[in-house]
Amino acid sequence: MRCEVVSHRKRAVAPTAPLTDDTEELSRHLKAGLYFLDFDMAGCGAVDADAWTGERYGHHHCVLVLISHTRELQSSAPGDEWIDGTRQCNADLRAAEPAVITASYLCNLGSQAVAHTPSASHVDIELLALRAGLVDVRGSTLRAPR
Repeated sequence: MRCEVVSHRKRAVAPTAPLTDDTEELSRHLKAGLYFLDFDMAGCGAVDADAWTGERYGHHHCVLVLISHTRELQSSAPGDEWIDGTRQCNADLRAAEPAVITASYLCNLGSQAVAHTPSASHVDIELLALRAGLVDVRGSTLRAPR
C-alpha cells in the first residue's frame, strides 16, 4: 500500500544566509537538527546524475532520514490487522515530515531545496540511502544496518 502525501515540496528561496562552506560541518548541523526532532537515522550525500528519476532540480546534495516501522501488534483484538496494514503508510508519512521541514529550512537559509518523499520524488531515494550509508544490501533487500 502506498499513501499519497500532500506537502509543500518546493518554496521560494530566501536571500543567502552566512553559512559555512564546510560540507562536513553543514552535514553535522542538519543531522543534529533531525536527531533533535527524534528521527531514527539521518545521513547526507551527493546526488549524482544516475540518482535522478524525473525532473532535475539544481541541488547536488541530499539529506536523508530513515524512519522505523511501528511495532507489530501481538494481540488479536478487533482492528489489529487493519492497524498492522498501515505500518508502511505511517512510515512514509513520518518520512515526509522531516523532508519538508529540512527543505523549508534550507530555503530559509538561501539554498535551493526540494523535499522528496516516498510518494512524491524525482530521485531514487533507496539508491541515495544506500550511498549515504543508511542502508545496506542483504540478499536482494535493502535493510537498516542498525
